[in-house]
Amino acid sequence: FFKRLSLTTAAKGGFIHKTMFIYVGLLAIIFLKEKINKSMLLGIVALVAGNILFLGIKPSGLTLGDGLVFLAVLLWSAEIIISKKALATIPANVVAWGRMFFGAIFISIFLINTRQVDAVFAYNPDQWKWIAITGVFLFTYVATFYHGLKQVRASVATAILALGAPITNAITIIAKDGLVWTAPQLWGTGLMLAGVILVISLKKVVKSNKIIVEHS
Repeated sequence: FFKRLSLTTAAKGGFIHKTMFIYVGLLAIIFLKEKINKSMLLGIVALVAGNILFLGIKPSGLTLGDGLVFLAVLLWSAEIIISKKALATIPANVVAWGRMFFGAIFISIFLINTRQVDAVFAYNPDQWKWIAITGVFLFTYVATFYHGLKQVRASVATAILALGAPITNAITIIAKDGLVWTAPQLWGTGLMLAGVILVISLKKVVKSNKIIVEHS
């Protein structure tokens, strides 16, 4: 995924990444026995269309960078399916810790094999400060996501992640004066919000919560 940053445009890479909910949904049907209804299908179409508008994707040929993003997304999709299976019997905190701990081990192996360990130890205090801040946000994301994944379907959890693009843009607007959303971005955001609502299927969520309350 990070290799592709130097090989393809941010918009195309972002679009491929934001379609992860499609692959998770397909894998969930096979391995988790999740069902796709009409509401979810409409939501998927709205999410894809919303991302195309928001990111300004234009038809063009695929590149090696695009292929690397797609491979990374498939790996993430498989990880979510495995995690959902694990969460049936393992606490969310343990699964989140496992991702962070073993992920750090594999990253260390990668750095050793690519002879980049020395560069890590050459970071100055200011760089380590930002690494620490990023690490806290990453750990918080992982912990909250896996707690949520334990409660909802895998396809729903990843569909909600599609809202990351407009949220990121909103934060950027706050941080940088004068930056505004274009009309396509506004329409894209609206479609993504509608898509998430359709995928979640609010009626079923309310019914599910009612059953949980009655049993408790």
